[in-house]
Amino acid sequence: MHQNALPACFGPPLPVEGLTGYMIRATPPKACHAIEHPPATSNISEIYIALIEGSGCSFVEKVLHAQQAGYQAAVVYSADSERLINMMPDDKKTQQQIEIPSLFTGESVFLHLQRILHYERGARPMGSWAALRASPAG
Repeated sequence: MHQNALPACFGPPLPVEGLTGYMIRATPPKACHAIEHPPATSNISEIYIALIEGSGCSFVEKVLHAQQAGYQAAVVYSADSERLINMMPDDKKTQQQIEIPSLFTGESVFLHLQRILHYERGARPMGSWAALRASPAG
């Protein structure tokens, strides 16, 4: 079976029905420090998904920064490999703070996502709709 992504070994799983939302590339991209918030919206049900580069610091730290910025999910990617990595917790105390689902994906999925993201003139990513779905193992 070919898998395009692996769910994190911390935080909640993706909902069975999946998660559809507005994907935005994190600024800064590695999310090793606080990241910019998603755009303000009056629609309380709007879902924002952070797209985060997978190097530089722990996966838990990256996902926590996305959560703290107001994202409802995170996709961490490898910019130079197809190898999928199990995002393991490294700090039990921080791990317990994670309340959003996250997953890890490889370079080809990242490149596809990057092509579909829309950018404003200047460089601030506006984002693009994305659907994340959990597939049964098999």
